[in-house]
Amino acid sequence: MNFKFVAGLEIHVQLNTKTKMFCSCPTEGPDIPNTRVCPVCLGYPGTLPVLNREAVVMAIALGKALHGHINNISRFHRKNYFYPDLPKGYQITQGDVPIIENAYLELSTGKKIPIKRIHLEEDAAKSVHVSSTGRLSGAEETLLDFNRSGIPLIEIVTDPVFESPEEAALFVEELQATLRYLGISNAQMELGQLRCDVNVSVEVDGKEGTRVEIKNLNSTRAIRQALSYEYNRHVDAYKKGETVPQETLAFDEKTNQTRPMRTKQTSEDYRYFPEPDLPPLVLTSDLFEEADKYSGSFLEAYKNALHWIGKESEARTLALNKDQYLMYATFAKEGFDTKLLTRIITIDLPNILSEVGKGWNEINQSYISAILNLQQKGEITAAVAKDLLWQAARDIDPIKYAQEHQLLGKKDLDLEQVISEVLEQNPDAVEKYKKGNVNVVSFLLGQVMRKTKGTADPGKTRKLLEERLTKLSE
Repeated sequence: MNFKFVAGLEIHVQLNTKTKMFCSCPTEGPDIPNTRVCPVCLGYPGTLPVLNREAVVMAIALGKALHGHINNISRFHRKNYFYPDLPKGYQITQGDVPIIENAYLELSTGKKIPIKRIHLEEDAAKSVHVSSTGRLSGAEETLLDFNRSGIPLIEIVTDPVFESPEEAALFVEELQATLRYLGISNAQMELGQLRCDVNVSVEVDGKEGTRVEIKNLNSTRAIRQALSYEYNRHVDAYKKGETVPQETLAFDEKTNQTRPMRTKQTSEDYRYFPEPDLPPLVLTSDLFEEADKYSGSFLEAYKNALHWIGKESEARTLALNKDQYLMYATFAKEGFDTKLLTRIITIDLPNILSEVGKGWNEINQSYISAILNLQQKGEITAAVAKDLLWQAARDIDPIKYAQEHQLLGKKDLDLEQVISEVLEQNPDAVEKYKKGNVNVVSFLLGQVMRKTKGTADPGKTRKLLEERLTKLSE
């Protein structure tokens, strides 16, 4: 028996609009439950929806970025189902005519992933399950927060073209980065701003197997694990001659297993019909012009990063972090050495910002520029540069700090004299070197760097130390 993995994705993305999809309630504000609500998003009878213009503009921007066909006329439908988080008993979404069709996302691997449709809709309320695990199973009660009800969503539906769990996760990562570069969504999966449903099946000797759906995967790690588990589960069942039921599943990250939620619903179950309270959505030229303000490309960033860094994995990591990439790109375009940038922007600074609890936008970029200038001119060493990065992250002017602490390179530094002092103060280390322990050179180098406050050139210092130690060993 020959088995082939097949999967398609349905991704819901919260848009960065100031107000909700069909009312004027703010999308951001205090986290107090049920405070950013009104009769429209609470589903009161007799209320009428008013479409959010900015959500339409953002959808057009995404359609352009993903090379899609943007329908000048589309329409909204009612998707009917009963669930506590949906007070109207239906969700306003787009049915047979979405705003965007036949798009694609080109991955960093060069493969183009076809996207069947992209449509606008409203989010449901948030269910909070009161239990020790926070899950519905075993919950004593479920609370509802309608602050999320009506938040603008874009749903992105791919064709079933993914050939491995890794490829599906890669698509989500790079779509997430694309949304961030455009500026239309923060797309943080851990906050529910990007949620992923997966349809997966296994072909057996070229014949399609049963398709199941896994709901609400909230990390790329969960996507890889859930799809890997389901593939193996299906293969085991088919090898035993068993059938796989068509159903909707949930994935438990603690056990790395899926569990049934309900039998899978079809489009007929939702009884779609045109939304009578909204006219067809007709796109005008001014909407397309407004969409141009949302620009940016992950793929372009990745190619630039690859040109600068030369290593695929490191370039990809840099490009996936928009704010970090933009800082790197700014300095690279100013002519700073890319090896120096790679060490400071991709190695030293991320760790420092993590330690002080700051984001990339919270550090004074002119401070970083000053540190880069000093090191590129040879006025400070890498050790001093790292010290100054710590000060910059704490909002301390690195130039003034370097001057006050005499950290700038001294032209008249008598390195030979400092080395002599270090050797005299550490006779045990010298004896160990004479007996063949060359590792003590690193220790002695550290002592010299400490005496010179990091202003000595490490490479030159190591060479001089080895020369002196060799002579002493003769």
